[in-house]
Amino acid sequence: MKEAITQFEKYIKTRYPDSSTTKHYTHDLRLFSQLVEKPPRAVEREDIDRFVEDQLERGLAATTINRRLVAVSE
Repeated sequence: MKEAITQFEKYIKTRYPDSSTTKHYTHDLRLFSQLVEKPPRAVEREDIDRFVEDQLERGLAATTINRRLVAVSE
């Protein structure tokens, strides 16, 4: 998944060159990949659900979790 994150980081930098979006999305993807150790195409709905549950247990706001889900879905 590291290679996929690196490729996504390059893509998002070209799309939002002057924004903190790259930093946040890359961070969100790394958090996801630490919990779900699978290649991107092998990720299933249950993996997403587990990630959301983990984020809720950490006390994160719904807006933060939703942003992280957007990064994962991109």
